[in-house]
Amino acid sequence: MKATVVAAAAAILAGGASAGRAHGHRHAHALFEKRGEAADEVCTPGCSTIYSTITGEITLLPPAPTSTSVAPAPEPTTTGPITVPTPIPQTCPTPGTYTFPATTIVVTETTTVCGGTPTEVPSGTHTLGGVTTVVETATTVVCPVATTETQDGVVTSVIKTTTFVCPSAGTYTIAPITTVVPSVTTVVVPVVETYCPGTYTAPAVVTTVTETNEQINALKSWSEWDLVDLCVVGNEALFNGFCSVSELTSLIGRTKSELASVGYNGPFTTTDVVSAWIDNDVSAICSVIDVVATNAHAYFNSATKPADAGKFVAGQLAIVEKVCNKPGYVMETGWPSAGNCNGVACAGPTEQREAIESIERELGNKVVFFSFRNDEWKQPGECNCERSWGCAAVWGV
Repeated sequence: MKATVVAAAAAILAGGASAGRAHGHRHAHALFEKRGEAADEVCTPGCSTIYSTITGEITLLPPAPTSTSVAPAPEPTTTGPITVPTPIPQTCPTPGTYTFPATTIVVTETTTVCGGTPTEVPSGTHTLGGVTTVVETATTVVCPVATTETQDGVVTSVIKTTTFVCPSAGTYTIAPITTVVPSVTTVVVPVVETYCPGTYTAPAVVTTVTETNEQINALKSWSEWDLVDLCVVGNEALFNGFCSVSELTSLIGRTKSELASVGYNGPFTTTDVVSAWIDNDVSAICSVIDVVATNAHAYFNSATKPADAGKFVAGQLAIVEKVCNKPGYVMETGWPSAGNCNGVACAGPTEQREAIESIERELGNKVVFFSFRNDEWKQPGECNCERSWGCAAVWGV
């Protein structure tokens, strides 16, 4: 590097010494021309060279690093099933009172789901469900149908789309389900349910769970059916709001199936007050019972005297028998031996005897008298009579 710098300086000096010799070079060297009064007086420029030498170890200078950026992968998203207002099963592990809060669901798009309807069927082969359509000419129908699939022993209700050819005018049932049951059984028939966009609210529910399973299992183990004339499933269940008509229907069907499996082939019923029978659509219950039953207490009718108790109770039974068009029984009736007067219906030992004899004359063996002994554990109630229905003394027991 030092030699190169020196050579450049010498070239500059040579140019300055010959600056005035040739006219053609004048412009090229005008930088070194001294402008003054004497044309032949030439200024020779001075030149100094400054250089330095740096010694040391060789240092490798790597290229500047380049940076790269990679756009992050998008977060995976999962789309769950659309929420629809189908019934939500709840598990009540032990008997007691359970409260299920109200639930509100917003459906944002029309959604078709597979629901279920419990239906009791007798023993045999049954064709259930499907979609019924009426056509006026040969038509090919494409529609969703509810059906079931079984995998690893688990039966699942699903919706499938099917194409059905109706060869001529008529009524057709598309994709029904055929099932075989050995005895009276409640089966769940899958149905197609469509929910339109909107807000759906399931009201809060307070329910009392009884020992139904335990009672059924105890009866199956007991199995003394020669002592049983009638099986009553539920006592005033509708009147007290313990269950709905469909739930009671399902329970009766299940009980019939369970007890039939261990040898009971007698009649079944449920009992309730007259108002429960006539204020509800109980046609489903009528279809699963063999006889009707009611609880009727003439004492609580303020216009009924003890001597007229039989006529009153018989009239109540007649109303219930007409509801299902089946014969019936009074599963609970009587008269208190102590308590307040309710209009002309007064309580007392004499009144009790008179009322019970009246009921027995009218209905004979179609009534069950309530109760055998007084229930001292009860609260007296507004009538001051709830403990005093024991009637064994009427028969001298």
